[in-house]
Amino acid sequence: MNMKLTFSDLLKRNKKKLETEKVRVEKEIKTLDASSKFEHVNKRLQESEYESKVEDIEIVEHNKGFREMLTNYLGQIKKAMRNMKRHKYGVCERCGKRISPDRLKADPAAIYCLECATLVEKNETA
Repeated sequence: MNMKLTFSDLLKRNKKKLETEKVRVEKEIKTLDASSKFEHVNKRLQESEYESKVEDIEIVEHNKGFREMLTNYLGQIKKAMRNMKRHKYGVCERCGKRISPDRLKADPAAIYCLECATLVEKNETA
C-alpha cells in the first residue's frame, strides 16, 4: 500500500531527523576540534622536518575546510529547526515559495527551494 505522506507526518519525521543530525554534527565538530593534529599543529610545525610540515599543513587545511562545511551545515540544521518552531518550515528563505515535499524528504535541513538552492550555490562558487 502506497500512502501519501502528509506534511504533518513529514514535519514530525524531519524534526526527529534534524535533532539526530544536529547532535551528530556537533559531536563531529567537537571531535575535530579536539584532535591533536588540529590543536597542536603549530608546535609540530616548529619541531618537524620540511616534509612533515607540508603534510601537517595539508591536514590542517583539510580539517579547516571540513570544519567550515560542518559548521555551515549545522547552521542550516538550526535554521530549519527554528523554522519549524515558527511554523515556517518548508518555506524557501529566498523566494518565499513552498519547498517541495520530495526535497524536504531528501534533505530535511533544506531552507531553499531547488531553484533558489541552485542560484545560491552558483553565487557561492563564482
